[in-house]
Amino acid sequence: MKARAARTGTAALGILGAGLLAAPAVLALPPGGAVDKPGTPPGTLEITNATGLREGKVQFCVRSFVTKDGGAPQQFMVKLDDFGSNGIGPFQPDASGTFCGEIATDRAAYASSASADDKLPADLCAPGNHWLRVLSGPWAHPDATERSLAKDVVVDATCGTGGKAAQPSVGTVVGRDTGVGSAPAPGTGTGGGAGSGGAGASSGGTAGQGGGGTGGPAGGTTTTPSGGDAPVVLSGLATLRSRTLRFDRRRLTVPLRRTGAVGTGKITVRTVSRFRSRGGGPARIRTLVAARRYSLTAASTTTARVALTTYTGRRLLRDHRRLKANLTITPTGGTPRTVRVVLRAAG
Repeated sequence: MKARAARTGTAALGILGAGLLAAPAVLALPPGGAVDKPGTPPGTLEITNATGLREGKVQFCVRSFVTKDGGAPQQFMVKLDDFGSNGIGPFQPDASGTFCGEIATDRAAYASSASADDKLPADLCAPGNHWLRVLSGPWAHPDATERSLAKDVVVDATCGTGGKAAQPSVGTVVGRDTGVGSAPAPGTGTGGGAGSGGAGASSGGTAGQGGGGTGGPAGGTTTTPSGGDAPVVLSGLATLRSRTLRFDRRRLTVPLRRTGAVGTGKITVRTVSRFRSRGGGPARIRTLVAARRYSLTAASTTTARVALTTYTGRRLLRDHRRLKANLTITPTGGTPRTVRVVLRAAG
């Protein structure tokens, strides 16, 4: 019989996905055993199906999963028995920090056998002690608090069956391979982008530390606050650290500050003024950077170097050492935001 406090298997955790950093392997539990870290303000975890499982699903709620200042919900990952390199998720609480949903214990709920192998321990349905842990940390937001909370789960004959989990009743699914069905939950809207359904944390997501503290995200995310307000983008969201950007012959340097969960997005830059092409024709707005990808890691700041368009961008900036432009940052699945910038030649 395994016990939570004694389990010390190694979990190779990392922030996976294109361009994201990898974290070193850590013990599945922090030193001293399964010590809860509720964070600031203190978060809570509740297993809501009384017998532990319901038709092969573990139902749970987290509450007060918000950033330190309470200003934003804080995404989290889920692990069963502190197993796997990636965890399951991320999941997005509502504006109050509440998420109520379920996790599937059926391997068929996940995208592939390899994905299920990395999410569900082989002995999950065997008699003994089992538990669900939720994890979050700085990857979720620059003002995030470390959280690691675990509750025991009692398995029954439905373990390993039941297919995909239902969409959450409160909150949003962010990860791409969470074992959750694709139908939107009543009253939550479609969620937007990767948050609308079941595609893989392993391909765009990140990992959560088994006991100490961090989980990690996938691509862009939106959640619709109560009252029908416009969606709030929480993954891949960034602002500029400077409105003056430097360019060389081929690339533009864009200093970014992360303002949401780690993730990806695209940068587009267009001229403010209209320019004629060399072949003549009407003057029009020109694209200098065409939807080039950026990637945000757990660091609060990063610098993206994006390629200029082969002909228009390079030619215009060769002829103009200073140029006003409109730069658009579009988090994956999120809402574009455009700011006016000044481009200056490097050196």
